[in-house]
Amino acid sequence: MNEDISDERGFPFGMLDPSAPVRFEIDGMECASLDGFVQSLKFERIKDQKNITKRVGNDAKKRGKDKDTAANQKADRILWWQGESFKRNSKKHKNLLARVFREMARNPRYQEALMATQDSDFTHSKGKSFQKDTLLTRKELIDNLKELRAELKAGFKQGF
Repeated sequence: MNEDISDERGFPFGMLDPSAPVRFEIDGMECASLDGFVQSLKFERIKDQKNITKRVGNDAKKRGKDKDTAANQKADRILWWQGESFKRNSKKHKNLLARVFREMARNPRYQEALMATQDSDFTHSKGKSFQKDTLLTRKELIDNLKELRAELKAGFKQGF
């Protein structure tokens, strides 16, 4: 059964929405939500990134939207993390996203939500499909969630 990941849903699927308040830390940077982290990638200055990573949901999106111009709305746009630039489609970007999901899984409530989905297939009706339109496509969100869930299940079976 396909379950929609949406902040309008209750636990567990609402908790997996990028706009949900999920505290985590990556590379020493405190984040309040996945949206806050993703939007921060649009900002070159670390000071600005720290400000954006503390945001949740629409507040984070609104701050990032100011950086969305025709010139940078493309699949290979330049992003930044902690003073280093990289392209949207780069291996560095994919690896950073995977690390973010692993760090989010350190949040016990997020991990509980992901494991509570059991073997459900996911959809994300509010998400966008094209990389030129978003920094986290539906497919990227769903693929990362499924991969993380599989890793967690394997870890639990091994006694971790």
